[in-house]
Amino acid sequence: MNWFTLSIMICVGAFLPLFAQDSADEQVDDNAPITGGITYNPRLDENEKARDPFKSPFELEQEQQDQTGVNAGIPNQQNRLPQSIGELDLKGIYLDAKTGYWAIFDIGGDYKWYQVGVLFRDADLVNITDNAVVFKHYTSEDSDHVREVVKELHRGEE
Repeated sequence: MNWFTLSIMICVGAFLPLFAQDSADEQVDDNAPITGGITYNPRLDENEKARDPFKSPFELEQEQQDQTGVNAGIPNQQNRLPQSIGELDLKGIYLDAKTGYWAIFDIGGDYKWYQVGVLFRDADLVNITDNAVVFKHYTSEDSDHVREVVKELHRGEE
């Protein structure tokens, strides 16, 4: 046996009782309460509904917004477009002899053409003139709180 192997055996033999002593000192009491960390409470409050584990938080938030819109009293909620009045950027107004006025909006980089009567998520398109578009905007949780929003076309921005 060489000196290297002998020295390793002596070192391991010297420190082995220290490791055995540490594990013997740590005895776990099964009845002791667990402290710290994150706890889980499976019980829900009376008003709280259980979360669907197969839906992302984004989907749950979208459902909640949809239900809020339906409960808010906005008429004809199912037939509305998903765009909000804040997302609409008026870019032009076109007058056709057969069909009348068309409003051209920039929505996220896409240009969309709409006529009077289009229902957006939180507003109705009620009138288009030569230089402005008029919306009926639902501002509250019931359909009684509405305001008129006018988006004017500035010809220099076209």
